[in-house]
Amino acid sequence: MTGPRAGTWLGDAVAVIRDLGLTADEDIRKIAPMLGLEYTGGQQAGPAPEAAGPVHGTAAELPVPVPPPVSGPGVSRLRALAELALPPLEPVDAPPPRELTLGPDVMALPEEGDGTPPELPFRPLLRPGTAAGVAAALVRTWEPGSRIDERRAVDRLARGRPVREFPRRPRPSLRRGVQVLTDLGDAMDPYGRDQQSVVKLIQRVAGPRMTATGSFENCPSRGVWLLPRGAAVRGRPVLVLTDLGLGGPPVQPARASAAEWIRYARRAAQAGSPVIALIPYPLGRVRGAARRRMAVVPWDRASVSAVQRARRQVT
Repeated sequence: MTGPRAGTWLGDAVAVIRDLGLTADEDIRKIAPMLGLEYTGGQQAGPAPEAAGPVHGTAAELPVPVPPPVSGPGVSRLRALAELALPPLEPVDAPPPRELTLGPDVMALPEEGDGTPPELPFRPLLRPGTAAGVAAALVRTWEPGSRIDERRAVDRLARGRPVREFPRRPRPSLRRGVQVLTDLGDAMDPYGRDQQSVVKLIQRVAGPRMTATGSFENCPSRGVWLLPRGAAVRGRPVLVLTDLGLGGPPVQPARASAAEWIRYARRAAQAGSPVIALIPYPLGRVRGAARRRMAVVPWDRASVSAVQRARRQVT
């Protein structure tokens, strides 16, 4: 056998022939091509690599040491040759893992002096362009103006009734002021900043002296806190910032029912104070009986026309 091929040495062939116990030339002739060697038959086989002189060459050309075969009782010849059939594994120099670093596109909230992050940007549910008009439509009332209502006056004269005082055309007014009641129930926690924004907006529109503010949980019929004495003036509207019992977890013992809100709106109407509810839910989720007792306006879809329509539906 002459000429090693593809990194196979004569010592490897000698080890395989010795382990298999081959002696016939025909068997050696079959094994040599499997190892990538060329068998010449008549030539004298050279010494094994360990008997020859020192081997010179690069690290890639040096032979890989072959582990001794597994032997012993109960070990088959195929299992003994299994380790020899596996290619030698060389260590691979893998680069160390890179550390994760935040890129410029990652938003990091700067901390304030006391270590707490600042508040997130606030986008109110009321649209800024129409918020003032919506606030005025929510709290205004109607009272006789200075202009004479000719139609009503002519109707009285046509019926033959005496006109002792000419009827006046009604006009919107903020003279009566407003009560703003804020729901502090658990379901309204996500809308706390919107509630504060609406209270400040009403105070700018109606005036801080004519705006009486108070707080309640779930329904004002259970009690109102921090409401100034004498705030309940006949004819003064009541604006409630609430969810009418529509939000929060399904199982909540303190949830206010629609019947409780209807009873509260009925008593307020009897006292001359219409109830207007600003809710963060669609109008379709509110029962029709509740919408007939108080004006219900969706918070994020509030407009002057929507408020007027809701207040006209109240009977």
